[in-house]
Amino acid sequence: MKKIFKLIGIIAVIAIIGFSMACSGGDGGGGGGTGGGDGNNSTPEPGKDAVLSKLLFDNDEVNLGTAITSAEWENVTALYNLNTQQTAIYLLVDANKSVAIIPTAGVKDKVEVAVTDNYTKPATFNTQTSIQIKAGDYAIFKVTAEDEVTINYYAVSIRTISIYLKIAASDDVYGDRVGSLNALGNLAEINIYNADKNNATVTLTLYLPTVFNDVVTRIVKTGKSETVTDASFTDSAIYNSGSKPVFNFDNEDKIYVKITVANGITVYCAYKVLIKRDASLKSIIFANDYSVNSLGTPANTLAGVTNAGYILMSISQPSPGFNIAVTANDPEAAVTFGKSTDAEGTWTAAAKTIQFADNEFLGVKVVSYNEQITNYYKISVELLYSMEIPRGTPKLYNTTDNSDSTYVDSLWDTIDWIPVSRLNRDETYDTSFYNNPTTTGKAKLYWDEDGLWLYVDVTTNNISTNSGYEHNGSSVELFINEAYPSIKTGNFNDIGGQYRLDSNGAVSGTPSAAATAMTNLNKYKTFRTSGGYAVIFQAPWRFNSSYPITADKDLSLEIQINAADDSKTRRVGVLKWYNSVDYTYQNASALAPGKLKAAE
Repeated sequence: MKKIFKLIGIIAVIAIIGFSMACSGGDGGGGGGTGGGDGNNSTPEPGKDAVLSKLLFDNDEVNLGTAITSAEWENVTALYNLNTQQTAIYLLVDANKSVAIIPTAGVKDKVEVAVTDNYTKPATFNTQTSIQIKAGDYAIFKVTAEDEVTINYYAVSIRTISIYLKIAASDDVYGDRVGSLNALGNLAEINIYNADKNNATVTLTLYLPTVFNDVVTRIVKTGKSETVTDASFTDSAIYNSGSKPVFNFDNEDKIYVKITVANGITVYCAYKVLIKRDASLKSIIFANDYSVNSLGTPANTLAGVTNAGYILMSISQPSPGFNIAVTANDPEAAVTFGKSTDAEGTWTAAAKTIQFADNEFLGVKVVSYNEQITNYYKISVELLYSMEIPRGTPKLYNTTDNSDSTYVDSLWDTIDWIPVSRLNRDETYDTSFYNNPTTTGKAKLYWDEDGLWLYVDVTTNNISTNSGYEHNGSSVELFINEAYPSIKTGNFNDIGGQYRLDSNGAVSGTPSAAATAMTNLNKYKTFRTSGGYAVIFQAPWRFNSSYPITADKDLSLEIQINAADDSKTRRVGVLKWYNSVDYTYQNASALAPGKLKAAE
């Protein structure tokens, strides 16, 4: 049944944000007919004019600000140093465009231009007939008189009008700015939900920045199938700053906004109002306190979800599993959830306890109140890891044949592999790698009095090195905090180190003292395998005197594989044993707990 919604309580805001201006120096310059300074009214000597009397961008006249003398220009370090009387403003409808420039100056004056952004003062100028500009740019015109000594500068700040609509506590929703009704594409969508489905009302409040003294705003509401022409924007549709127009909306009704600036620049924007069609998630909470790190991107089928969300649990899973509660943005949307491998018919809406294996998925289904939209979400559950490391001293080389670089001591065969497969989502490089990793790895560890032994087997089709920037090449890293649990956070300078060995056997790490200590210990090698490459090395204990190494000692650690690609000469992805979200090299808090086991 079609629900008609009246506008009563939720506040929506349409704002036009063009730019911010400094408070000093008057009302500011005007581009495209808005604002402007007083110009240079003095009468210069013949041959010393250097005055820009008129400036056209396409067919729009820019109301120029006051001239900036060469002496004043010398003192300008950045363009935000200019006062508002020295800065004209040109308003863009499009995000960027090429404009023809027609400057008018003295017959023998030379006019050059430079376009810059980030308030950077340009160093070079050129004679041009057109320029490419975007919002945030400055176009600086340099006018040199016939005497080639007198020089003035003129600044034009390129700004744009941005229109957004806001309903109550919802996010701002921005519509595309276009210069004509025919150019409007897909309408920005505004979702409205209200506890009383038969009587939801929305008030639109307009706020116009005071710098736009000559702005006319018209708003027209239409039905789902109605069309709008320029004739629809009559004087009765004009709303001033602070006015509160009230409209009644049916589902898929539309709002059209037309903004006209004094010089005739016109901006259009449009929105579609969707009532009770929201099928998005607000939150997923594990164990009463732990929010998912990411909800991912939903799809209309569970199998269609390609960007799954995830949660990295920082507590151990209790024996019955995690208690889970799921909340939609619209309280009246229908939500069901369960383990993604379970039949969807067994999913329920109430909070429940679910037991997960590492990297299993939670599946969530959200159906909008009007049953027109269905979204599925998948959440990867990544469990807390810890590690017990056995004592042992594997040989690095065959004692009877030191030339065999591929030698692996049989002692390694007595312990199990651990996967190094968690995608480090905080260091995303290539989307293709994270959707379909082309590198995998597994690791084993031993410890003895000299340090921590690491053996990593990397499977990959792409092996690349990057001398001086080894983390951007194919390489393996081991992070150790010897001070754990006395010190759980901070850098590695005084508690351990980041030890790296690349696929060509180059040692590096952080701090540099860690890399030096590993080099001096001289127990490392790398070799090619049929599937990729392998590394074996020992990272030294650097703080044995402060944190003695004994059986049953606690420490924290992490293993990382940097995946690279020859064709891109850089890192394309990061795999870890434990932590998929933190920048481990910056802080030991991202490491997993471990314990040194006594010899068996």
